[in-house]
Amino acid sequence: MNRLLAPLVLLVAVALGLAVPLGAIGAETSSTVPAGGVDVVTVSAMPSAADLDAYLIGKGSPMAGQGGAFLASGGRWQLDPRLLVAIAGAESNFGAITCAPFNAWGWGCPNGPYDFDSWADGIDTVAEGLRTNYLSEGRTTVALINLKYAPVGAENDPTGLNNHWTTNVSRFLTELGGDPGNVDIAGIAGSRPLGLAPGIGGVGEYQFTEAAPTDAAATEEAGLLEVSAGAPRPLVVVVQNTGSVPWNAATVQLRRVDVEARVVGAPYGALAGSDGDVEPGGEGRFIVQLAARGAVGGTATTQWRLEGPGGAFGSEITREVKFDVPPFVAGQSRIDYTPANSGIIAGESAWTVVVHVQNDGSAPWVRDGDAGVLLGLVEGTPLSLTGEGWVNAQVPARMLEREVRPGEEASFAFRVRGDAGTATLRPFHGDGWATGSTIVVDLADAPR
Repeated sequence: MNRLLAPLVLLVAVALGLAVPLGAIGAETSSTVPAGGVDVVTVSAMPSAADLDAYLIGKGSPMAGQGGAFLASGGRWQLDPRLLVAIAGAESNFGAITCAPFNAWGWGCPNGPYDFDSWADGIDTVAEGLRTNYLSEGRTTVALINLKYAPVGAENDPTGLNNHWTTNVSRFLTELGGDPGNVDIAGIAGSRPLGLAPGIGGVGEYQFTEAAPTDAAATEEAGLLEVSAGAPRPLVVVVQNTGSVPWNAATVQLRRVDVEARVVGAPYGALAGSDGDVEPGGEGRFIVQLAARGAVGGTATTQWRLEGPGGAFGSEITREVKFDVPPFVAGQSRIDYTPANSGIIAGESAWTVVVHVQNDGSAPWVRDGDAGVLLGLVEGTPLSLTGEGWVNAQVPARMLEREVRPGEEASFAFRVRGDAGTATLRPFHGDGWATGSTIVVDLADAPR
């Protein structure tokens, strides 16, 4: 079943919940600008996972705690993660009324709704679909997305709820500090729809190079691009324009066309390193960040095509990537806070904290024996949580599962008391600490 098909939308009535003041999330970075359906927009810096979780808690959303998943999928597919939250608000009251398990976005509803395995699965699938089938067409505004996602007058919208889609999505997006006039990250999709147009020019010889994205001119021919888990590196593809018309970032992009799951990154490479058009005979540089995920070391072939207003053109470009996945890597994490009242000193708050961490390494994690994985306080970091039998520098938390394979989540549970406090944690075993992400437990994120 192809999850990238445009959804048939069943729009539900939206309860506004507790609104966050305009521009309250993130630091203000630009002046107000007009936007369809909203008087003005205060564009803010990208929120943190805690910001998104606080907003979802205020809306009474069952997706509270998925802030990290929204940010991760937004980064992977290069779109504003606040858009995913805002669409969920308009479609399902932030996941409170869904058409299928974990489907807060009306994805495929009502006739072929998608059943997702988890909120994170739904978030990432919808992000991929928005990038592939909407932003790739230049639909970088809420209003343009509306025309395809929830078209007014659609047969599956007999009561006309789609009339309010742009307004509702824009309202939630601006509450989060986003801009309904631009949900694209890094300008990958360009500034106009890639509709049918006359010839874009051919592709002649091409070469592969590596370079830092901030210095695309300082390139050199390279063999295999070496990537690792949790540490993306830039692939720069240099292509000569052998056609008869110029290229620019709004008309030509590099699209990944393989399905190699062991190498991850954004699906598009943006034209970079040029202040203007790439004239016929000139060279264009396309940059995309790649990393490894959940596999043993080896090599893989990635495949790319140039894409313009008329679709793909030129010959397929292949790139061999060598990937190295260390055995012990901590990936994306999420934290659940649940009030716990038994055995606590009168008058104090208490919480059961469950930390979920994805195994992004190449080896399974086990609970028992000398290789058992534990969650401990990162050396040299302060501890301000008050624990009950744990959360100190000497006693770590034990993994709940017997075994967690690469790509799966491990869980660690413990109890703390009080209304404030933080701890920076990381998995470890007998051979040392996991590489990758650290986890910050902060009671300020706990529901009140």
